[in-house]
Amino acid sequence: MKKILNILLGVILLITVILTVYAMVAGGSNEAINLNLIWSYILIAVGIATALFTAVWGMVNSSKGIKGTLLSTLLIVVIVAAAYLIARGHTGRRERRLLPAS
Repeated sequence: MKKILNILLGVILLITVILTVYAMVAGGSNEAINLNLIWSYILIAVGIATALFTAVWGMVNSSKGIKGTLLSTLLIVVIVAAAYLIARGHTGRRERRLLPAS
């Protein structure tokens, strides 16, 4: 099992390096940036799914770790929700607010 995980980690690292080199060679084109963002979203989703799965698996296998499992799961949900709310507030454009004439 450990050998399979090491091979999987190597493949993920190789894909990341290839996409990074492609982005540098392409000079930061929109296509290269989009590919890197999509890859980042995939890695984040897999990381969150893995964290949730291992938390539930630990809770099923050991009744002692239920409190820790629930706290870690809650922490993951809070972090994801905070990141979503922070990202939602940033549109990339700054609005100029003019002071009312006195």
